[in-house]
Amino acid sequence: MTRRRGEEVPRASSFTPGREVLLVEDNPADAELTSRALQECQVTQKVRVVRDGAEALAWLLGGEKGGPDSALPCLVL
Repeated sequence: MTRRRGEEVPRASSFTPGREVLLVEDNPADAELTSRALQECQVTQKVRVVRDGAEALAWLLGGEKGGPDSALPCLVL
């Protein structure tokens, strides 16, 4: 979706406060682009980036990287 210059950016008002966004992306440039887009939409949740499904599952299940601080993330991309 292309936004026109000056067009209002949609706001992320439905995310649960205190929960994280889990971004599963193996390309660092795409991860950065997605993180910037989330910031532009005023997503204030912490964005955790992992490289693949195995790393995501390890994190979600509380593996060596700690797992979610509270419940499951509010969004998994």
